[in-house]
Amino acid sequence: MEIEHLDLPFLAETLTMMELSKLGIYSVRLTSQFDFDLYCVNDARIEVKSSRIVKSGKWNFHNTKKKYYREDGVRKVKQTERDRKCDFFVLVGFYTEYEPHFYIVPKKIIGTQMRINVKPNDRQDILWRFFGKWDQISEFTRRVLS
Repeated sequence: MEIEHLDLPFLAETLTMMELSKLGIYSVRLTSQFDFDLYCVNDARIEVKSSRIVKSGKWNFHNTKKKYYREDGVRKVKQTERDRKCDFFVLVGFYTEYEPHFYIVPKKIIGTQMRINVKPNDRQDILWRFFGKWDQISEFTRRVLS
């Protein structure tokens, strides 16, 4: 069964929340007015990205914001880079809706990249070391300067 495009982000967020709850980390889904998707009881802020496998055999995750403008009376949109206010990106790649693959990547690794490409099961991929690394979130504590 193929998942509809609009359901994919919601499914990815829900599956991420389930994985976190297995670790005893409970989270809430936030509205779009926030710059991240999930807020956790340990103060971690998570941006969830989802992708289906594409023809190139990779998952393409997008980290952009839209800027609208007018040109010659026509409304146009431009994708620009985005500096998310999160602590982690959880990249959820799907072969099918029953095969999610999770990459838990610290924000400092992603930065403001507009497109993040991941080749599944490729140990040479730079993000492979983050595959299934939920412990980063369970060990997370926000450093407060006094």
